[in-house]
Amino acid sequence: MTTAGSLAVTVFDLMIEGLGAFIDVTYGALMSSWPAKTITTLYIVIVGYLILMGRAGEKSKDWALSIFLLAALGGIASNYGSYTEWVVVPVYQTASGLASVGASGGSDNASIETLFTSLEDGIGKTMAAIDNVKVEGNVIVDTLLYLKVGIVIILLAVLACVLYLAVLGYMCIAFFSLFMMLSAGGPMLFLASFKELRFCTWAWLRATANYTLWAFFIGAVSGIGLQFIDLAVGELTKWDVGRDGVFTKTLGGCMLFMALTIYMLTKTADWAAALSGGTASQTGVMGALGGMAGGALGGVVSGGMSALGGAAAGAARWGAGVAINNIPSLNNAYHGVTRAYSAMKGLGQIH
Repeated sequence: MTTAGSLAVTVFDLMIEGLGAFIDVTYGALMSSWPAKTITTLYIVIVGYLILMGRAGEKSKDWALSIFLLAALGGIASNYGSYTEWVVVPVYQTASGLASVGASGGSDNASIETLFTSLEDGIGKTMAAIDNVKVEGNVIVDTLLYLKVGIVIILLAVLACVLYLAVLGYMCIAFFSLFMMLSAGGPMLFLASFKELRFCTWAWLRATANYTLWAFFIGAVSGIGLQFIDLAVGELTKWDVGRDGVFTKTLGGCMLFMALTIYMLTKTADWAAALSGGTASQTGVMGALGGMAGGALGGVVSGGMSALGGAAAGAARWGAGVAINNIPSLNNAYHGVTRAYSAMKGLGQIH
């Protein structure tokens, strides 16, 4: 299923293959070490003793149900082939299908791989549109104009890349966690046979449902983000700086909602937990991505921004919210902007 040239698809598929191999290796060992026979024997002995002593009472129905569940669930849990067929594959297909439906808005041909490929295509289109942006004037005489345009398009490129990395990171965490639940599913199914231990099975089912719903919400949020990337690309394609100004309303709105989409990815765990009754997963993905984005943005634009005097400081704060210190020469300004533009061109190699 891997799409050629797609980094995210390659990473995701490798993770799924590795997790599947992990369950193949560990499930048999886990069930072998699980004292299922001992628990079953003790249960039969205790129940038999209570029946012989005439103390069964109203619990006879519970014991009858336990015997039935032991035969049904115990058979599935103890056999890896049956467990894979009846539990692992259906749960994975459900999570994958929900994620793709959320990302595509219900398209029949959607998949997680399609989502990742679309995000990468969106980044490639963004970089291509950036390359075609035309700015009138001379880079030395109109340094401030070039800097403002550079800040806008660099911010847009960084937002698109961070959104892409965030979707990949969160989707990998959701499915990794789901497979961890599936690896422990055998004992949890077995415990459902006993009324007193059934709470363990319900907790496992809630956790499994939580990560399945999490994948759906991640896909839904990323699908919304992809729409804003496409809208921003369309705006860049027809962007005329001299006619429209440096910062158009449409472009500004797209960037705002892309940033909001990235933030909303941090809320998807809360939404899934609210529906499943589970606990929201606290991850450091967005903190790490925020640091990466800030470092990348600072490294790209620091040369150009540090090269301008006090007159340019207000405009730079308007464009990027970053203070600019006084630097003595226009020669330094020229080289700073050139380095920023060269770094920006380097981002365009992502396809």
